[in-house]
Amino acid sequence: VAEYLSSADALESAYRFPGTRVLGMVDCESCRLGCVLLLSPASPPRGTIIALHGYNAYSAFNLSALYRLAENGWAVVAVDLPGHGNSSGTRGYTGDFSEYADSVRDVVRWINDQKGYDLPRPLVLLGHSTGGAAALETLWDHPEGIDRAVLVAPLIEPRHFTITSTIARVSSAFSPYGPIPGAKQGYLCFDRMPFEWVKALARWRSGLKMRSAIDIPILVVQG
Repeated sequence: VAEYLSSADALESAYRFPGTRVLGMVDCESCRLGCVLLLSPASPPRGTIIALHGYNAYSAFNLSALYRLAENGWAVVAVDLPGHGNSSGTRGYTGDFSEYADSVRDVVRWINDQKGYDLPRPLVLLGHSTGGAAALETLWDHPEGIDRAVLVAPLIEPRHFTITSTIARVSSAFSPYGPIPGAKQGYLCFDRMPFEWVKALARWRSGLKMRSAIDIPILVVQG
């Protein structure tokens, strides 16, 4: 717990969140999700945000920004995606992006069922990059109880993905993993990428044009 939160604090050492931080786990059907709950000193909250990070990251990277949302009156549940951060699962792996959506569905159920904290509606999904893709998949598969969504640079058109997908398809015949260039950005990051994750992303992207319209307000932030 201390290392996780201290790694987040190191990103903005001059700032201290004035509210409450709770680091814990949410049990899902297929995994256990590491979560950070942020509660403002002001009460009651104006609503609840489920925050989803990008690939090869975890919620500690985003806490500095999420603190401001909590200070502005929102209750925030920052979720480590399966295979990331404190969550269970093979590092960086998903067999299908619907698995991300199933995990978010279980977090929504936990929010609705738990009695220890005031986590009111509206319930907003906030997803960055892969977290944005996970939020979109959740809106298609399990929209129940979700009122709004904010997608920050959602992983819909990755740069050079045709090349990446081809490399993954060919290389997976020889190894299940490929290297991730550069130094590890955090102590819970990983240094190799499962090619199956790249294939799962390719399948997800290929089906986007056939998906139905989403009847929930969405704000997309790109650029």
